[in-house]
Amino acid sequence: MRKQRHQQRVALSDGHPVDSAGTKGSRLDLGLYEELFKRPNMTFSAIGRVFGCTGENVRTIYQRHFAEKFPERNGRDRRRRHRLEEMGASKEGLFPAHLAAWKMAEGRGLSVRRLVTNGRGDTFWVGPFILIEGWRCDASLCTRRFTPSDRSRAQYTYHDARRADECDFIIVIQRVRRYPQRVFIVPSRQLRAAYPSFRFYVPLMDVTPYRKPSRLNWKGYESAWHLLRA
Repeated sequence: MRKQRHQQRVALSDGHPVDSAGTKGSRLDLGLYEELFKRPNMTFSAIGRVFGCTGENVRTIYQRHFAEKFPERNGRDRRRRHRLEEMGASKEGLFPAHLAAWKMAEGRGLSVRRLVTNGRGDTFWVGPFILIEGWRCDASLCTRRFTPSDRSRAQYTYHDARRADECDFIIVIQRVRRYPQRVFIVPSRQLRAAYPSFRFYVPLMDVTPYRKPSRLNWKGYESAWHLLRA
């Protein structure tokens, strides 16, 4: 076992013997450490076994000489990134509208994540948006129909998207009983231009008995998932 470890140290040091501190002679061989730090499967303990020292000794050398060059080796940062990835991929606690938009986008092969940002210290802040292909998206889901009056045959769904100023797209979903489900992917700029208050009604039918056209061409944004691929 000792012979094998000695052969490993000699091989990694280009034929020069390496002592337990990872040095050639009396100088620290930073080039050899750098080569080992480049290998993602080599932990501090594994590197220490190559040199015959402890993982803590290797950690000290890392913090003094390589922390900026190999930040992914920092255990605390690595745990934060892992936690960030976990929270971004979690659907737990999502509003029904965002959950529905997430599942629809995933079904069309789009990448979806939750918006999570760094908070104070080791905390994270989960935002009210989801990220679809990197675009910040909000969602609005309506399950009830509305009519202007008892004599009118026009029917709508009502939506409130007051956070549209903070995102790129609004996913508007109609899910009314006895009507086909419809979804509209609307850029927030166009929505703001048509409805400055971000409160609006969406027609339930394509061919409608409405007295006047909508401010927005809803048909043009129906199932427009391609806008999120741009």
